[in-house]
Amino acid sequence: MLSDYNKLRSHDKRIQEVTDLGLSYNLLTAYTSFVAVDTEVRNMDGRQTTIKQPLPLPQGVSDYAVGSMPLAQAPVSLMARKESVALTEDKVLREQIREKGKKTITLADVTVSEGLSKKEAIINLIRQKVHELEKCSWEKELSGKLVIELVIGSSGQVRTVKIVSSPFKNRRAERCVLEQAQKWQFPFTQDGREGKIIVSLAFRS
Repeated sequence: MLSDYNKLRSHDKRIQEVTDLGLSYNLLTAYTSFVAVDTEVRNMDGRQTTIKQPLPLPQGVSDYAVGSMPLAQAPVSLMARKESVALTEDKVLREQIREKGKKTITLADVTVSEGLSKKEAIINLIRQKVHELEKCSWEKELSGKLVIELVIGSSGQVRTVKIVSSPFKNRRAERCVLEQAQKWQFPFTQDGREGKIIVSLAFRS
């Protein structure tokens, strides 16, 4: 910590304090170092000998940091990382396949009665809510349009909702759509009168 402080603002007193600590506790600091003295004489004949000294890398650092090597000699951490990348690519592929088969709903048309103001706001609200209908279960192969009629009360709540036309073959999907649309909340109507909204939705599986 003292050394870090000294890098920001060097001070002679702090340098001396770091030096004293290093000498007292045999610490390697910016101002003290180690000198290794071997008391045993190993080179009796005076000839020089080359010794290969292993230098282990810090934990988590691949051997590729100091040069290339055959893949068979690659560290376990590297092999695990390659396997992880392969699993990630497989996950992405599965996600793309799932996305390709995903059911989608788009807003085809909206008709708003004269009793309702802020038509643009109503259309934007419906466009935001359409994705909620994707949780409704319908046939795998489905195309066509669903037309629903909503009667809106004076406070903007949906009073009634009914299906005008439907591409569904099962009533459960229709019931789910009606339940979701019943929760929608619209802007207040003009003069406290009811309003009517006709929504046309296009389906694609």
